Amino acid sequence: MDDEDFARLADATAERLRRAGDRAEELRRVIAEHEVVFGLYPDPESMSRWDKVLIKGRADSRSSRMACVWCRAIEEALALRQASAAPSGL
Repeated sequence: MDDEDFARLADATAERLRRAGDRAEELRRVIAEHEVVFGLYPDPESMSRWDKVLIKGRADSRSSRMACVWCRAIEEALALRQASAAPSGL
């Protein structure tokens, strides 16, 4: 996958969250439904102007069940990672 593929997945998730009545619950569903989830966050030093951090799963996975989520900052992505790894989940 290249940067455009990751961005397309994040855009699809963003659209799904926009349509949801309860965005927090929908985000929980997105993370639960996918084996691999990346958080994409702004990074002015990157050529794509954003970078990514693994929220759930294994980065080297070839899973077809992958999602990406736009985050405001790396801290938001890391908080999602921590919350999704907690025994009670998000």
